[in-house]
Amino acid sequence: MSALVKDRVEDEVLDVMSRYFVGLRRADPEILRSVFHDELNYVNATKGAFVSKGLGEYLWDVAQRQPEDQRGSSVNPKIKAISHVNDRIIVILASMRLMGRIYRDALTLILDGGQWKIISKVFTHSSERKV
Repeated sequence: MSALVKDRVEDEVLDVMSRYFVGLRRADPEILRSVFHDELNYVNATKGAFVSKGLGEYLWDVAQRQPEDQRGSSVNPKIKAISHVNDRIIVILASMRLMGRIYRDALTLILDGGQWKIISKVFTHSSERKV
């Protein structure tokens, strides 16, 4: 992959991640729909809480949440790592605060129809420590 193509891909992927973080912060299913593939596989791999959902069920759950802006809390999103598996697959490790928890995501993005989409979201969470 040439440096120019890699830069363009990284810009597109960072745009997906920006919309992902905004969608989570606002609890906005339409923003999230724009970044997820129709065949999304959502997996909560937190110890004792294994849950797997498709896109529709996950977006319905998001719509029931109170936006973090209304909670007065900071999401503090971070991209921890970006790994280019090949020219059609990228894996991103990310973290953020939501609903009083620290979430750690492993996101797989694929290039489908010329657009980068998150096709899998596997995550865990832990309680936020009070200092």
